[in-house]
Amino acid sequence: MKKLFPILVILTLAWAAEPAIYSDLSLKQALAEAQSTDKAVLVKFHADWCHYCRAMDKNTFSDATVEEGLRDYIVIKVNVDTPSGILLARKYKVSGLPTLVALDSDGNITYRQSGYQSPQQLLAALQSRNG
Repeated sequence: MKKLFPILVILTLAWAAEPAIYSDLSLKQALAEAQSTDKAVLVKFHADWCHYCRAMDKNTFSDATVEEGLRDYIVIKVNVDTPSGILLARKYKVSGLPTLVALDSDGNITYRQSGYQSPQQLLAALQSRNG
């Protein structure tokens, strides 16, 4: 058991590790940065208990092609189980998790999708959005 414990800890940390793509900015800060950098904002609404939210972090947002595809976005996460997250989820009419909402620098919704998306699905959606 002593030899198994470090392996379990490493696996747990690897599963819980957050992709580097996320910014620690609030939505208000991300929109301000988007205006100054000519980028869009991609908001991932999630909850810690949401299996598909964690799966998207592990499979989709950790994918190198997705990271490249999101170079023109400021990507943030909003936890719907927090007071501020609840308010934002209501504002953007989030009814399922995960939900992705893309906003232009003025805060207008340009894309919305609920449910798990593979790297290929997300990239196709972003490409169609960008023309």
